[in-house]
Amino acid sequence: MVLDSLAIDPPKTKYLDEQLSALLPDVPRRSILMIDCAKDGADGGEKLRKAASNLPWTDVLPQAGANVYSILQRDNLILSCSAVDLLVQRLRQTTLQQPHNSVHT
Repeated sequence: MVLDSLAIDPPKTKYLDEQLSALLPDVPRRSILMIDCAKDGADGGEKLRKAASNLPWTDVLPQAGANVYSILQRDNLILSCSAVDLLVQRLRQTTLQQPHNSVHT
């Protein structure tokens, strides 16, 4: 799921839990990964991390810390629009920098 922003105010666990219940009403919340732009970004940041810290099934990462393994480990993924843009840029750069193996026959 991609949202305009993951900013949360007030940064309270109960409020975040209510928001997640509204966003994912029929989805079992066994594990959720939320990816925002940056650790101190306006689209989530420390307020989001503080609110999620008491929800054991929820993890929050800045896009710079996200990788394929962390994404595939979770049942649900929620990203901010800016995190998607930055993540795509970062993964494209990584892909372009990889040496291409060619097989000669």
